[in-house]
Amino acid sequence: LGVESGRKKKTGQNRRDDAAEMFWALLLFRVWLAPGRHLTPASALVLVPPRRQLESSRRQRRGDVVRLRDALSAREYLEQHGRSLKFCSEALRRDKATVLRAISQSADAFEFAHESLRGDREFLLESAAVGAAPSVLRHADARIRADPEVVLAFVSRDGRAMEFAEPRLKNDPSFVSRAFRKAKVYPASVFEFAGDAPRRDRGVMLEAVTRTGEVLGLCLDDALTRDREIVRAAVRSNASALSHADASLKCDADFILNATSNNLKACVTHGGLRADEAFMTRALRREPAHTLAHADESLRNDATFMRRAYDVDPSLFRYAGPSLSADPDFMLALGKDHPPVLALAHESLSRNRDYLLKAIEIDPAVLEWTRTHLVGNRKFMLDAVKRVPAARNFASAYVRNDWLIVRTALWHQARRTLDYLALALPTFLTRKAATIARPLFRKLNLLWGGGRRPNEPVDRVDRRPTADSGGGGGR
Repeated sequence: LGVESGRKKKTGQNRRDDAAEMFWALLLFRVWLAPGRHLTPASALVLVPPRRQLESSRRQRRGDVVRLRDALSAREYLEQHGRSLKFCSEALRRDKATVLRAISQSADAFEFAHESLRGDREFLLESAAVGAAPSVLRHADARIRADPEVVLAFVSRDGRAMEFAEPRLKNDPSFVSRAFRKAKVYPASVFEFAGDAPRRDRGVMLEAVTRTGEVLGLCLDDALTRDREIVRAAVRSNASALSHADASLKCDADFILNATSNNLKACVTHGGLRADEAFMTRALRREPAHTLAHADESLRNDATFMRRAYDVDPSLFRYAGPSLSADPDFMLALGKDHPPVLALAHESLSRNRDYLLKAIEIDPAVLEWTRTHLVGNRKFMLDAVKRVPAARNFASAYVRNDWLIVRTALWHQARRTLDYLALALPTFLTRKAATIARPLFRKLNLLWGGGRRPNEPVDRVDRRPTADSGGGGGR
């Protein structure tokens, strides 16, 4: 009692000291202060001050018992335990300084203050000035809760104090407008707890949404949410207010682009054009990831739209709908251009044997990307290594070391190597033979051409001797 929870474990001597203090406190309360009154443990708490507020001397700590009539000690205790005002004497519950300390720690302590203070206008204004919580008004008299100055004093510090005002003030548009202008914290809460009349008044709502756009969601008149001037003012103050506008305005592309100053991200997030292919395609060029994250399900399952997104950035295919990412033909067509996109296939394709065998031919790592259970299937992996021997690297440890799998992978790898050599060797030999034969041909041409120097450019004219040239016949 009266000791912080973070303190170290008490020793035996400290426990005996606490027991002695509680014993004398109970005896004092029972015999002197409240004879004949039933004593509860909670009502005795205020008799024992916190240990850190007692004197450092153990001797003084044993005999120092705070009495309820000691106002100074009670105030010190109430600064940390405000609701203990309930157990204080009537004189202390009448004392303004004591009650002010109690409600500064716990606003609900005002419930136990004397009736004279709960109806004291000056005391409430003073408590609002020192920063008392708005819930203090909950326990004030109805006459005080109907006082505009008192309510404004609390609302100016916290807009949630409007909850405890009298209905007459809540339904007064002029008072609500003044309270909204004065509220420094949670101004939108003024309209949250206001009556119906201010929330239907066009002038009041226009002024409110100009400062805080989210107030548009508190309008009670549908005509106000269709009012272009009000919606435009709300959206320019807060783009998220567009979600509270009427559907006819949210689907008007020109209006929302003008209202948000061409902020496509806000239009996509809060507008009603998520299913409009033309608008979303326009937004896709500027905000691709954000656009697809908020696109309608019908567009994310549309092959043409998602193909455009894929052309912008292949990683955007992660936003594709389930019906599209589960289409084996579509996924294989995309995988040929960008193999890593196969990792974004739907989970159902990880059980499709035909799809996986075709995907392995594009990239055998698809077995790792899809995390399929077939990597432990011996028959499936045998078919896989026949197509791509490198698929053995992604099989389970047991199947990877299977002798038939190893032999098949090596055999088909050797066949693939021989096939490659059969295609590449003629070209290689042709190039090598040309490299070897070219100097020989040059020498022959030198002899045939009649003394051309090696570095002299080749003359394309045929210089072979003929019978008319007097050369005595060809060589």
